[in-house]
Amino acid sequence: MVKRAADGDTEAFRQVVEHYSNAVYGAAYGMIGDFHTAQDLTQEVFWRSFKSLPQLKETAAVGGWLYQITRNVCLDHLRKLRRQPVPLQETAAIADSRYEEAYRSQQIHSDVRDALQTLEEENRTAIVLQMYGYSMEEIGSFLGLSIKAVDSRLRRIRVRLKRELMDAMDKAVSRNRLDAPVFAKKVVGAFLFPKMLRFPNPQISDELMEQVKRRFEAGHPGMTLHIHTVRNYHDKLRKYMADGEAPDLILMNSARGIEYDRLGYLADLRPYMQRDGVAAEHFVKPFADLLTVDNKVIGVPLAGATMAVFFNKAWFDRAALPYPEAEWTWETFAETAQTLMASQGDPKMWKYGASIYYHTNILEPIVLSKGGRFISPDGTRLKGYLDSPQTIAALQWVAELIHIKKAAAPMADYGFRRLFREGKIGMIVDYIDALHGIANMEEPFGCAPMPKFAEGIRVNVAGAGGIGISSRAAFPEYAWSFLKQMLLERSELSEQHAAAEIAGTRALIQQLGQTDDPIRKVFVNELQYAVPSAGATNVFWNSYFSGAVNERLLAIVKNNEDVEETLQWAAETIDSNLDSLSRLRA
Repeated sequence: MVKRAADGDTEAFRQVVEHYSNAVYGAAYGMIGDFHTAQDLTQEVFWRSFKSLPQLKETAAVGGWLYQITRNVCLDHLRKLRRQPVPLQETAAIADSRYEEAYRSQQIHSDVRDALQTLEEENRTAIVLQMYGYSMEEIGSFLGLSIKAVDSRLRRIRVRLKRELMDAMDKAVSRNRLDAPVFAKKVVGAFLFPKMLRFPNPQISDELMEQVKRRFEAGHPGMTLHIHTVRNYHDKLRKYMADGEAPDLILMNSARGIEYDRLGYLADLRPYMQRDGVAAEHFVKPFADLLTVDNKVIGVPLAGATMAVFFNKAWFDRAALPYPEAEWTWETFAETAQTLMASQGDPKMWKYGASIYYHTNILEPIVLSKGGRFISPDGTRLKGYLDSPQTIAALQWVAELIHIKKAAAPMADYGFRRLFREGKIGMIVDYIDALHGIANMEEPFGCAPMPKFAEGIRVNVAGAGGIGISSRAAFPEYAWSFLKQMLLERSELSEQHAAAEIAGTRALIQQLGQTDDPIRKVFVNELQYAVPSAGATNVFWNSYFSGAVNERLLAIVKNNEDVEETLQWAAETIDSNLDSLSRLRA
């Protein structure tokens, strides 16, 4: 089998990978202490072994040879970690609850890792391989030891470690073994095709991507679309670029896109667009603007979102109120909320005339309508913006609707969507993706445009995601063909994302009937008033600053703290952290 693999037999190489995948994986885990990283390094081991297999003189020694490659790959990885500074995203994520969840998750096997680290390297590998079901003969072949030596080592290890810890280790390792046949097929499929378009993604479902893969490959004979889901996408992308393993396609939201462009990760799409007659007007303007940096087009919009007001028609009917009109004000919104509250509200039952979740994601267009903003245009400071008279006035208006007029629910989370779906709230301010949860609510609902203050401007906010071409893509023309086929035309990918948001091109909006739908057309019409949200252009806003600001806003809702004092304190204290991160970013 090994001899045939060395002669280029891909099926034989698949069998080699299948047989040794968990041995390599176990050895890598023993040296690294992280299952996800160990899986990535296991792929790297087989990539190196495939290129070097013809030079292997003694095919019977393939196990020990793979072990040495595994050691080298792991040591290379550890050396890079020592040289690498703490990623900025990790620094910025301190206030992000998702970071805390990830951190807690990583601690689950800390006792197991600590126990393994007390053992010598070969002993760590031996005990892990035994837990993966390898025989003593196979372990000995892999480590270059006799069966007697393996048996002796394993006995000493089990005596050294407590029984409870061995049981915990056995469970942890067993739960994380590779599905060897599936892994082997994946490795061979990824490494052996001469033409392969690489598209790592952090979130798109496997089922959807399999449909995309079939469609693309059917139209591009000889080209394989290799799609693989990755965790810690931004860190992995940085590693791919640094290691000369750049993908061809890069998935991003607009804020990440701006950061990736700064790092030199993204190609300019204008030459492709000009050559193929794809005008900028083809895209939905706010979304296209978010993916354009210094006149450079860094991505094709996948989908995007704006905000509007959802209202329960039954509440309005019972109160004998007309449904909201296209041109209405926040002052009218407040009066309507009070009327609905007076006729049907009950705080004890959590029934309120309206809900404006006191969170930057929801509050931003209200602040903008007053002439305020949360952060400076260049994303470098909050002082003078978060605590400006206009921002304070806008947030004071919302706080009064909650605490003084008591017409809006004092929401501390996104539970307002559930309450609206259950018919307990008359109006909510939200993004288009809320449709997914409320589309099938029992009582009829409608949708109205975002109001404006009587003395303010009509404004909305937009966010968008897209796909770009790597500046170091191996097959940039195929990557551009992918973007045209999957995003500029109606496809499984563009259609599914548009189902939750707004399509990225004008043609798709028409083809999918989004302007014919009475609810969706409101969001589409709001595009003409939309400007980039704070989080759409500033990578630090989402990962750190919005969390820090919203922590203070929560105190206003829960404790009825003074709006002006709270915003002034928040701007002053958060700015010092902003300065530190801006220096680090530079």
